[in-house]
Amino acid sequence: MWKKTSKYLPPHQVVISEEIFRLTGSYKVCWICGDEEDLYLLDIRTENGIVMEIILCGDCHRIQEGMGLKVIDAKKII
Repeated sequence: MWKKTSKYLPPHQVVISEEIFRLTGSYKVCWICGDEEDLYLLDIRTENGIVMEIILCGDCHRIQEGMGLKVIDAKKII
């Protein structure tokens, strides 16, 4: 999922997320802050209409939605 999604993310977010994955040893963490609890698998729509899956914790999910993230579906996974 990460490889498919990462090509649509801003370069700085890819660098941040890859460092988080390296430090935690897992892709099953929040892709923004690295939290390992309260995780959601989100289907989102980008500004150019691309639909992709991302994993965010509850806090980052709420913050990003407040900043305009368009969530199509959210499933709690942890």
